[in-house]
Amino acid sequence: MRRAGVVLASTLLVVSASRATCQQPSETRATAEAAIRAADASRTQILGNFRIDYSRKPISCPNYPWYDRIFMRSHIEIECDPAVWQRVEELIRIQLPASIASQASAP
Repeated sequence: MRRAGVVLASTLLVVSASRATCQQPSETRATAEAAIRAADASRTQILGNFRIDYSRKPISCPNYPWYDRIFMRSHIEIECDPAVWQRVEELIRIQLPASIASQASAP
């Protein structure tokens, strides 16, 4: 079960109109869900299911306490990855009306 929205057995119950998920393999998780899907596809659009593997290129998270960096590494790496946040921003901008999106990207 994940807290981003409500995901039970890989089915997304309607919480918002659009959703994406980013997952990475975890040594502590026996089985990973392959993808999320909408319980009601007429009400929720799945923008993407992204898998990220940090085993070959770990992400540094120096602002987290040592115990998080050791025991929750696979969880916090995705939070510290600037590429993930850039993708989140892109997904949000795609959903904005063109006039708002162009204002938001102006310096």
